[in-house]
Amino acid sequence: MAREIIGIFLDELPAQIERIESAMAFGKYPEAARESHGLKGAAGNLVAGEIQGIAAKLERLFKASPPGQPAAGQASAAPPAQPEEASALLRELHEAAERAQAFGRSAVATARG
Repeated sequence: MAREIIGIFLDELPAQIERIESAMAFGKYPEAARESHGLKGAAGNLVAGEIQGIAAKLERLFKASPPGQPAAGQASAAPPAQPEEASALLRELHEAAERAQAFGRSAVATARG
């Protein structure tokens, strides 16, 4: 059962990150904060501390960002508070997700072994 739950978490991880990035790109910072909060909770339940910590930082950053929708004719919204930090945290999140997925695949292979 635990392997199944971890597998679902790892399978859903890329989509969760994509939702955070998409909300950020469109200035939907409350939505980005909610998605980050959800990821933080899921990671915490599975003792994925690195992902949980990054998601918590993203959640705080997005909560501090005023909502910003793209103006007519503009491709993107106003940047979040501390846009460089947001970009760096998203890179860290991608890297942590890759490590978690590699570890998960290895653990499943060993269990089947």
